[in-house]
Amino acid sequence: MIERRCEVTHAAAQGGGDLATTLDHVALGVVLFDAQPDLLYANLQARRILGTSISFSNGRLATHGTQQSAQLRQALNGAINSGERSGALSIEQDSGYPLLVQFISLGDPQVSAGARAAMFLIDTGSAPQFSEQLAAKLFALTPTEARVAAAMLRGLRGDEITLSMGITATTFAFHLRNIFRKTGVTRQQDLVALLSRAAALRLSE
Repeated sequence: MIERRCEVTHAAAQGGGDLATTLDHVALGVVLFDAQPDLLYANLQARRILGTSISFSNGRLATHGTQQSAQLRQALNGAINSGERSGALSIEQDSGYPLLVQFISLGDPQVSAGARAAMFLIDTGSAPQFSEQLAAKLFALTPTEARVAAAMLRGLRGDEITLSMGITATTFAFHLRNIFRKTGVTRQQDLVALLSRAAALRLSE
């Protein structure tokens, strides 16, 4: 998944306006840096985060704590100058939910032009936004199956889903079996994990 994000992000850095627009509909924050480092691009989600949990000024990343600020700058420097991929850094936020940050190298350290590193931001306090239309499109679900899948991602139990949709437990089980078959998973926790990853796309219809 990270490799694919890297490919898309790199293409956006090369001037693809359509791809840059697409990245504005991605649920995770994406920030591109050049070798200086200067900030070249930040998608919509990243712009919401920058200036609150993380700031960038005069070529320096910073957050609330001195140690975490140093970790951010070290990871960015490693991605730009050594081609390193950082592990996931956990940044404290006022909400109490950590911000997960990862840096990816995008270019040859010997080449100075263009985007050299990407920073991915995941706010663990943000509920995944997953429309029924997207569920239907990605997994060929019927409208009712898509409603069931979206409700499960919101954390509703089976009895809550049957009550809110006005269906029987037998009908719910029937739809759930179809969802499993179409998504290729066999357990509810695996289904929720799959839908959560898909929610990160959050592409326009």
